[in-house]
Amino acid sequence: MKLHPVEVLSREEHGRHVLLRYGWTGAAPQPGQFVMARPGRHAGLDPFLPRPLFAHDHDGEVASLLFEVRGRGTALLAEEDAGLLVSAPLGHGFAVRSGGPVALIGGASGSRP
Repeated sequence: MKLHPVEVLSREEHGRHVLLRYGWTGAAPQPGQFVMARPGRHAGLDPFLPRPLFAHDHDGEVASLLFEVRGRGTALLAEEDAGLLVSAPLGHGFAVRSGGPVALIGGASGSRP
């Protein structure tokens, strides 16, 4: 899995949650997909593993991640000067049919309902 350095366009704090917007010109994520993310300035082995985070939104060339700060890895991602490395969208997405009610349920720290 390759991690790509991306430009962080904005960081917004909402209590213990952080909304990260970044430039992304690769494949657009489908509903239900996720990316692997890690701080860009911590390019060594700390934190050792990237964090799987739900692809919150994508609008043209801007993608976003919404996550709760729960430990060292997500705290480092939330820092202003952390930079960002992300993978291309991963997992199996799904199609959203129009014409009826839709419910999305998420329960992990990187997956918002």
